[in-house]
Amino acid sequence: MLAAIIAVAVACGSSKSSTATSNATTGASTTTAAGASKAPSGGLDTNAFCAKLAAETEETAGLAAAIGTPDQDAKVTQIKADNASILAAAPSEIHDAIAQVYAVSELASNALLTSNAADKVAAVKAAADAAKDPAVKAAIADYGTWVKANCGDQAAKIMGGGL
Repeated sequence: MLAAIIAVAVACGSSKSSTATSNATTGASTTTAAGASKAPSGGLDTNAFCAKLAAETEETAGLAAAIGTPDQDAKVTQIKADNASILAAAPSEIHDAIAQVYAVSELASNALLTSNAADKVAAVKAAADAAKDPAVKAAIADYGTWVKANCGDQAAKIMGGGL
């Protein structure tokens, strides 16, 4: 998702969105495609969290179509809300990585929300610079590793969203 947001911000300089839906389930552990039992973390079991990531990826993929339309700012606002929801539901072992990725996403979304050209350029530069940080690159790698290990058939869809 991060790469998609930065790419759209750099290419178009307008706005983004994503709507994540969740099958919020709490309580008992769940079994992943690999067959390993995963205890709930962040209020969602692993399968539900992966479904939430997949839904956000799908919504974010349609963001480019909103650039320059009256829906642009609402889409960006929705992505920010979805990011906050996902971060709140994130399993502890991947929470910090997602927080770093979404911090860069926040910088990129600032480029899409501003109409001032100088502010837009500054926001794109800030997001691009932040994305180059070795800690952010490591967080993106950790996120990808976790998704591939825990999200089964949904991993390809989630990772195809730009990370």
